[in-house]
Amino acid sequence: MPVPADAAARAALTARVTALTGVRHAHLVAVLGAGTTRPGVLDVVYARGEAADLPTVLAVRGRLTPAEAAAVGVNLAQALAALHAAGLSHGPIEPCDVVLRAGGAPALRPRTVAPPEEWTTAQDVRSLARLVDGLLGSRPVTPGPGSPFDGDRVVDPDGALRAALGPALGADPRARPEAGTLAALVDAACEPKDLRLPDPATLAGAALAGTRRAAPTSGPAPRPVRRPRDARPGRQAASGSRRVVGGPPTHDGNTRPQPDSPRRGGGPGRAGRERRRWAPRWPDRAALRPAAVVVSVGLTVGLMTGAGLTWRDHGARAMAGGPTATPSAPPPDAPSQTPEAAPTSGSLASAPQPLRASTVDPTLDRDRPGDAATVLTQRRLDLIAGAAGDLTAVNVVGSAAERADSELLAQFAAQHVRPEGPRATVRAVDVVAEDGSTAHVRIEYVIEAHAWVAADGTRTTVAASPRRISTLSLRWTSDGWRVEGVA
Repeated sequence: MPVPADAAARAALTARVTALTGVRHAHLVAVLGAGTTRPGVLDVVYARGEAADLPTVLAVRGRLTPAEAAAVGVNLAQALAALHAAGLSHGPIEPCDVVLRAGGAPALRPRTVAPPEEWTTAQDVRSLARLVDGLLGSRPVTPGPGSPFDGDRVVDPDGALRAALGPALGADPRARPEAGTLAALVDAACEPKDLRLPDPATLAGAALAGTRRAAPTSGPAPRPVRRPRDARPGRQAASGSRRVVGGPPTHDGNTRPQPDSPRRGGGPGRAGRERRRWAPRWPDRAALRPAAVVVSVGLTVGLMTGAGLTWRDHGARAMAGGPTATPSAPPPDAPSQTPEAAPTSGSLASAPQPLRASTVDPTLDRDRPGDAATVLTQRRLDLIAGAAGDLTAVNVVGSAAERADSELLAQFAAQHVRPEGPRATVRAVDVVAEDGSTAHVRIEYVIEAHAWVAADGTRTTVAASPRRISTLSLRWTSDGWRVEGVA
């Protein structure tokens, strides 16, 4: 695609492709590098290894089983977590973004073009949930205008998988789970199973048909060539005259002029009858090859901006798996995620500040709202994990924060999953405003790696989350500082 004329957009493209070369995950197709092989075109090289893409498999098989749809959800959610941990969002997730390994394991092929600025990681999560929901038959896999919502109870008879997708499909982005948590919820609802791939010949035929349907042309598509039976090479017209007729097809599907020769043993009666047949159409050999791993994404950025792209050499290490980027963690943390931003000057500290036990509870000290915010963040995680008391130990009674946490706890209870031992590491705290009875505290923190446990004891490990920055609205109550709202 053409590189935008705007300098900022070109710089964003450069930064995104460079960042993608450094992200590695088992369920993310690796971007190995980029370079220029044609004038005015930047070629981005993906790692090989896919046997097919999801649209081709759907064209052959139709819908997937719940276990296969769960595999798409779990694998792609983990791949999204790796992108989010690197500070990247994906953009709308469509079937063409999903490739299948040789054994049928789904993987995400990341887009090299950045999504719109207003696109968030929460929208990534919702887009993936919509895709998986479509694979179950609830909605078209590729949304279109007027697409009906016609839930199919046959595909997901007990509704467990659809229930796990519910929080991610919600309208409020703050209530949606992180990508890593969505993976854990889907895994707990339905045991994932790699997709059953059709036989290679069927896949090749479906891929060829899809390629021909989707191939852009600069003019009208060539039409099949018909010619009279008597006009084939080796036949003669009824009048006995010689004429130039269509010969063997060329590579573009057209016919090459070729003089015919008199037919042996034929009479004018038979030759005079026009019998028409289809000329043979030989498929282009290149169309039968596996999907190309070099994708043209625009004009050469380095030449246009005067700044060259620095590409990392991953080589065989990437093919072997390479270092794995850290996926994101679940949403039981208090605040909603905001876009990554570099630490700014001010009262925010930059060194990590792990929560430590104290002889004096800061939530009971009116003069320590910043420390109280740190304690309340961890207390909320303990509450969700089932290791602490009720919501009144964290939130103001009747507040928006209490209602949001009540809904979250109800969702986890319905899905029979819970986090085990989640710990928050607070990196910075800033009391933005305070008047003695209320305080607004800006807090920056991460949730360390932990596990999610299902009712049957199945454990799903979730790596540490990316940095999160939120503002807690605290109110002084008879029980001390409590959370009234989160922004």
